[in-house]
Amino acid sequence: MPIAWWVFAAALVAALVMLAFLYRRRQLLILRGAIEMSVFRGGKFLGGWMLGVASYSGTDLQWYRMASFSAAPSLRIGRRTTVLLDRREPASGDALWMPPDPIVLDLQTPGGPVTVAVPKSALTGLLSWWESAPPSWAADGVGF
Repeated sequence: MPIAWWVFAAALVAALVMLAFLYRRRQLLILRGAIEMSVFRGGKFLGGWMLGVASYSGTDLQWYRMASFSAAPSLRIGRRTTVLLDRREPASGDALWMPPDPIVLDLQTPGGPVTVAVPKSALTGLLSWWESAPPSWAADGVGF
C-alpha cells in the first residue's frame, strides 16, 4: 500500500477517537448537576492535570476522566469528609489542561490531599453543595 493510504488511515482513526471523546464529554455533561473539573494526579510519569467532568451525587462528587471509556467514576470526593484547604489561581502553564476561567482548590480527603480545578462560574455552587447538609446529617450528630 502506498504511504498516502497509511496517512489517511491514521488520520481517520485519530478523527474517530476525537469524536468518541467529544461524544463522551457531551454524555457526561448532560448528567444532572455536572461541571467541568480537572484533577491533578502528581507530576510523575503520566501524571499532571487530567480533564474530566464531575457530577454531584447525594454524598459524593463523582469525577469521570475524559480520556477514559470506563463508565465508573475515576475519583469520588466525599461530601462529609472533605475539607477545603486553599483556593488559588492556576500556574501559567497549567491552564491549558483545565476548564475555562479556572480556580484551583486544594482539598483534604481521607485518602490524602487532592487538587482540583473548576470554572469560577461553578465555584459558588460547588462550595454551597459542600457546606450544605441534608437534615438527616444533623440527626447523626455531624456538625460543621
